[in-house]
Amino acid sequence: MDKKILIVVLSLMAFVGLVGGTLIFLKSNPPLEAITVASDENQHFVIVGVGNKGWGGHPIDGSGHK
Repeated sequence: MDKKILIVVLSLMAFVGLVGGTLIFLKSNPPLEAITVASDENQHFVIVGVGNKGWGGHPIDGSGHK
């Protein structure tokens, strides 16, 4: 009976350690963001953004519009 409790406790500790370590890793090394901006001769613009950069929001800047 004591070995079963020990195995359960160690398994839970390993699970919590893996989840916590993953969260710390992702918080300190967020995925990079790749953005592509393209336009044609008629001044039609296309902006494509892929990914996630950090845990915060991204400001939207309206400058550059005519």
